[in-house]
Amino acid sequence: MGTLFHYGEMLPASDAESQNKPRSKRHVEIFTSSGDHEIHLRLGKLNHEHMGNGYSVQLSAKDARELLEGLERAMNYVGYKTT
Repeated sequence: MGTLFHYGEMLPASDAESQNKPRSKRHVEIFTSSGDHEIHLRLGKLNHEHMGNGYSVQLSAKDARELLEGLERAMNYVGYKTT
């Protein structure tokens, strides 16, 4: 029971709130909650790690596939290896 985290890292922030704050980061999480069989993506508050707050979205199977495909397209565009 509880929440299972599939990804959770502090990543460099690049938004208006972090603009004049060098080395600001946001905690990025991909998680599932027991019993609901849904995937969630959350961006935490600026410079707060593992707080369980911030903005979250629920991803349907279609949304998750499109997000993954979009990330792979962006990676290919900037020259990151995807395999």
